[in-house]
Amino acid sequence: MIGYIQGRLLSIDSPHVLLNAGGVGYEIEVPLTAALELTTINVEYALYTHLVVREDAQLLYGFLTRQDRDLFRVLLKVSGIGPKLAVNILSHLTARDLVALVRAEDLATFTRLPGIGKKTAERLLIELRDRLANWSFQQKPDQASQRLTGDADTSESGGMGIGALVEVGADDVLDAQSSSPAKIRFEAETALIALGYKPPEATRMIAAVYTDALTRDELIRQALRSMVKGK
Repeated sequence: MIGYIQGRLLSIDSPHVLLNAGGVGYEIEVPLTAALELTTINVEYALYTHLVVREDAQLLYGFLTRQDRDLFRVLLKVSGIGPKLAVNILSHLTARDLVALVRAEDLATFTRLPGIGKKTAERLLIELRDRLANWSFQQKPDQASQRLTGDADTSESGGMGIGALVEVGADDVLDAQSSSPAKIRFEAETALIALGYKPPEATRMIAAVYTDALTRDELIRQALRSMVKGK
């Protein structure tokens, strides 16, 4: 089992990142919350990982903290929840949020997540209730994904935390801080659509939290947090 990888970030093609560890390139699927943190090409990062072996593929999933990975593994034990849906859930909810929703038996919030209907939400609450009953959080989560070494590569994809969620040409790639307001909103909406939201819904979510002071990544985080809070 591959449980931890530390390497230089070669590319971001969300939901996948490519890390060079010891001369081997590991393609790792990550939740959007992780993709927003892995922002700089040619910088060394680390992720806690989980390997899924299928008949036709070996798939590697990566997470910012050990707790996120452990929660991913708990989700996989729920009947009907596969890796893709588990990653989607963790793209919207932090580990703390998810545990709080289960303990509060908040069915409504779960049903707002793309790909989760009422029956799946009910099953999540029932099967996670006991598994998360004694779940506790560290005071300072074990963060694996901090930058470790290396200087930023400012060419092309540097700074593109959501990667190919936004389809733009090389000449149009801009850091989120320097993008125009229209471009920031477009990229944020495109990221939400890639998570499964319908275009009108993504537009409403972004409009509800948008301010000129927010970067693209901050805008995405605010929109997802707003969805979780039901605003």
